[in-house]
Amino acid sequence: MTGVAQLAEFIVAVLLVATIAYSFLLDRRLRQLRADEQMMRRTVVDLASATDNAERAIAGLKTTLAACDGTLADRLESADTVASGLSGSVKAGEEIIDRIKSIVVAARRIEASAHLQIGEALPLYEADTPLGRNPRLAATAAAAEALAMRARARIRSAA
Repeated sequence: MTGVAQLAEFIVAVLLVATIAYSFLLDRRLRQLRADEQMMRRTVVDLASATDNAERAIAGLKTTLAACDGTLADRLESADTVASGLSGSVKAGEEIIDRIKSIVVAARRIEASAHLQIGEALPLYEADTPLGRNPRLAATAAAAEALAMRARARIRSAA
């Protein structure tokens, strides 16, 4: 039995060498797997941390957006109020300027007809009068004076 026993021992020795070699291979793979597991754990922790930071940032942005929306709405409302007030004031001012223009034109016509009846020339518009201090009123008065001078010239040429 020595031959069979030696053969059995040889087979056991070969199997033992194969088992040891396979153990080294499995050990290397397990170490690599553990290292990958550690990297994966760090990646998961980093990802969770980044997600938390992003959630906090989004919450902050939502709060800021709500505050900006409220502020913008208030400013738009006050701008609309001011714009409508200004629009009314400008319209009223234009109506007043039109009335003053009509009064100046009528006064110049009356004055022109009075001076034409007497044969005098109309006095020139003076810039230091209250009308001369307001550019729009001054322009209106100057336009009225120019119209009166043209009317005088037409009347003189017709006569």
